Amino acid sequence: MSTDIEVKEILARLKEIADDSVGLLNEKEDTMPNAANIENIINDFFEGEILKIALVGQYSAGKSTIISALTGNQDILIDADIATDDVSEYAWNGVTIMDTPGLYTDRPEHDDRTKDAIKSSDLLIYVLTSDLFDDVILNNFKHLAYEEAYRHKMMLVVNKMSMESGDYDSLRRNYEQSLREALSPFDLSEFPICFIDAADYKDGVEEEDAELIEESHFVEFIDNLNRFIKDKQLLGRIDRPLRNVISELSIAMTKNQDHDSEMFYALLERIEKRVKRSAHKAQNEVDKVKNDIRGEIISLSRLLSNKIGEEGADLELESKQVEARIKEFVEQKNAEIEIILSEERSALTDEIQDVLTSPLAEAYFGSVEDTSSSLNGEQVKIIKMDNIQKNLNGLNIIVGRTSEGILKFSNTGVGGFVKATAASGSDLHKGLYSVGKFFGVKFKPWGAVNAAKNLTNIAKVAGPIMAAAGVVFEVVGHVKDEVNLKRVLDAKNECYSSLVSLSQEIEQAFQKQFKDYEEEAYGAILKNIVTQREEAAARYDLSSEFHQAISQNIKELNHLSVRLSR
Repeated sequence: MSTDIEVKEILARLKEIADDSVGLLNEKEDTMPNAANIENIINDFFEGEILKIALVGQYSAGKSTIISALTGNQDILIDADIATDDVSEYAWNGVTIMDTPGLYTDRPEHDDRTKDAIKSSDLLIYVLTSDLFDDVILNNFKHLAYEEAYRHKMMLVVNKMSMESGDYDSLRRNYEQSLREALSPFDLSEFPICFIDAADYKDGVEEEDAELIEESHFVEFIDNLNRFIKDKQLLGRIDRPLRNVISELSIAMTKNQDHDSEMFYALLERIEKRVKRSAHKAQNEVDKVKNDIRGEIISLSRLLSNKIGEEGADLELESKQVEARIKEFVEQKNAEIEIILSEERSALTDEIQDVLTSPLAEAYFGSVEDTSSSLNGEQVKIIKMDNIQKNLNGLNIIVGRTSEGILKFSNTGVGGFVKATAASGSDLHKGLYSVGKFFGVKFKPWGAVNAAKNLTNIAKVAGPIMAAAGVVFEVVGHVKDEVNLKRVLDAKNECYSSLVSLSQEIEQAFQKQFKDYEEEAYGAILKNIVTQREEAAARYDLSSEFHQAISQNIKELNHLSVRLSR
C-alpha cells in the first residue's frame, strides 16, 4: 500500500502531467475539449470535492438497509426484491454515500448505472449476504478488484448475519475461510471486512434494545468504516482523477486524424463493446448452469446421506439411482449450455449487423466510395485509399470471425465497397459449429471426472461401516449404540463430502471447457481488434511529436496508477 509521502509525490506528478497534457491538447482544435475536461477533473480534485463512497454488490444484499441504518433515513425504500432502480446519494459523516442497483438482475440498465457510479466514486463497499459468493458475484468481485484494479480502495461487508444460526465468532471464522478459498490465489487480507446485520441494528435502535444492537455488530462496522475512510480517502480521491485523465488522453489520441479513420475507430469500438458484452453474458449463463448443477448434487447428497442409518436402506441401489439422476441432469445442462451459447452467438451476429447498417457505418462506407471515385491519380489520395483498403480488409476479417462467416462485405458497388450483407439462412447453422465443437457429443464431463467411480465408493464405504458395526436399531429406527452412531455420522459425512467434491469437479470441467470456447469464440476476435487498431494507428502517422508526447504522458500516468495500487 502506498505511504502518505508516496501518495503526495504521486499527486504532485499527476498535476505536472495534467498541466503538460492540457498545454499539448490546446495546441489542436479537435483536442481542446479534452484539455478542458482534464482541467475540470484536476480543479474538482483540488477544490476538495466531497469524498464519494459507493455501496455495490448483489441485489437484495441489504445495501439500502445499511445506508438507512447509517444515516437514520427511514424513507429509503427497502425490499426483499429489487428495491433500488437508480443511484441515490446520501450525506453521512461529511462524506457522500451512494446507493446503487444490484448487479446481474437481468436488467442491463441497472448494471450500467452501477458501473457509472463506480467510476465516479472514490471508495467502494462491496456488500454480500451470508450466502457469500456465487460464481456470478465472485467473477464480478474479482473483475472489479483485480482486472479494474480497485482492490486498494475496496471494503467487504457481509450482511444479514442473523439469517444463520450459531455462534458469531465461529460463523465469522468459517465465513472468512470460505471467502479465503473463493478468492484464492488472491489474498483476502487486502480488504477490510465486516460481518453485520443492518436490519437488526435498525430494529435495536428503534426498540432501544442494547443487546440486539450489540449482536448486529453494526457499531463495529461504523468504527471500521471511519478508519477505512481515514486511511484511504486521499488514495481513493487520487485514483478517480488519475483514471479520468488517462481516459481523456486516450480519447485525444484517436483525434487529429482524417474523418475516415475516426469513423473506422468508432466502428471498431462498437464491435469490441458488443463482443465483450456477449462474452460476459455467455460466462454468466455458464455460471448459472454450474450453480444449478451444484444445487442439484448437494440436494441429492443430502438425500443419499440421510439414507445411511435408515433400517432396511439399500445403499448400493440408492447410490446407483443418485448416479443415474446426476448423470441425466449434467447431460441435460450440457445440452442447455450448447443451446444458450449458440443463441448468444447468433444474437451477437445480429448486433454486429446492426452496427454495420447503422448511420455511422453508412457514413463510413459512403466516404470510402467518395474517396475511391475521386482519386484522379493524386498520390496523396492514392495513399489514403490504400490505408482505407487495409482498414476495410481488417474490418472484414473481424466481422467474419465475429459472425463465423455469416456477415461479409459485398464485392459490388463503387470502388468495390458497399454495406454488409447477410449470408443465407443455411449458412447460419453452419456458422455456429464452434459451440458444438466444445459442448457437443465429444464433451463428456461425467466421464472426465470419473463420477461413477466416486458414487460406487459411497456404497462401498458406507455399506461395510454399517455391517461391521453390527448396528442395532430401536423400533423407531434410531441407532442405539453411541459408538455405532458415530460410525453412521462419519459415513454420512463421507457420503456428503464425496458428492460435494464430485460437484466441484464437474463445475471445473464445465469452466475449463467454456474457457477454451471463450478463447476461440471471443478472445481471438478481441486480440484481432487490438491489432487492427494498432496497425491503423501506425498507418496514420501517429509517430508525430504530438502523439508521442501524449503517449508518453499516458505511460507515466499508468505507472503512477500501479504505484498507487501497491
